[in-house]
Amino acid sequence: MESTRVGVAPTWQQVSLDGRVLWDAVRQASSYSDVSILGIAQGSDLTFVALNGANLVISWRFCLPGSTDGSFVFLVPPMIVSHLLTALPQTEGAVDLALNGNEASLAARDGVGRYELRWRFDLHGFPAPPGMNQLLVLPSTLVRLGYLDFADSIHQAVARLGAIESRHPVHRTKLAISIGLVDGQLMVEGQEIGRQATGVHYFDPRLLIRALECVRAGQVEVGLSQLDSERGYLSLVDRRPDFVMHCALLSISLNMPWLPPLPPGRKQHGRIRQASLWNL
Repeated sequence: MESTRVGVAPTWQQVSLDGRVLWDAVRQASSYSDVSILGIAQGSDLTFVALNGANLVISWRFCLPGSTDGSFVFLVPPMIVSHLLTALPQTEGAVDLALNGNEASLAARDGVGRYELRWRFDLHGFPAPPGMNQLLVLPSTLVRLGYLDFADSIHQAVARLGAIESRHPVHRTKLAISIGLVDGQLMVEGQEIGRQATGVHYFDPRLLIRALECVRAGQVEVGLSQLDSERGYLSLVDRRPDFVMHCALLSISLNMPWLPPLPPGRKQHGRIRQASLWNL
């Protein structure tokens, strides 16, 4: 016979944050991904993570007014994102975010009263790529560059890929952009995928353009890190007063030296897309 404990309230972990910051983060994350948004609260930081396919991880890290005891992880499914952005009052005051197991709660107040939204989630449903924990950490070495200078170097490399494709019988799925970072100098080149030098990695040009769409600052910090024995990742970091945005782009594995199909994008930035010779 099962016994039932009466009068014992569930244990909720809770953090408070600025409502304006929360809604801005949810709006940005949902514009880059059709899957659930991952949330991580740890210490005095709250991080939202969006996936654009299997090789591009975009995160936003915010400072909380206070610190949390331990850490907790939750998901915001697309239906809840839609409800947050359309139905719940988008107050600029404090918003309480709480978690109990696989149940999340968001409570806000406006001039009318208190509103609370609750939902359940399953962390196993989040398609995290290999090494995602590492992809959320800012590299120890970052080079600060002008955004337009970096974007121009990428576009020039894409243009070179178009020239290679037109002159030689090489299918575009065998073409990529190699990036290396040596002594603070960034090396960018469009070329056919092959054996690369130490510290140099190949990246999908379509995803590089998408990463440029995410980071729209005057200055951007760029880093190149080793993920495992075969793959590395490129970091584009945009530091804002309210948050730090980090785009982590996985390199192409030489065990599969061709470009995989790209999932449809959510953002449309005509200026960058027109500058590219490829259909993104």
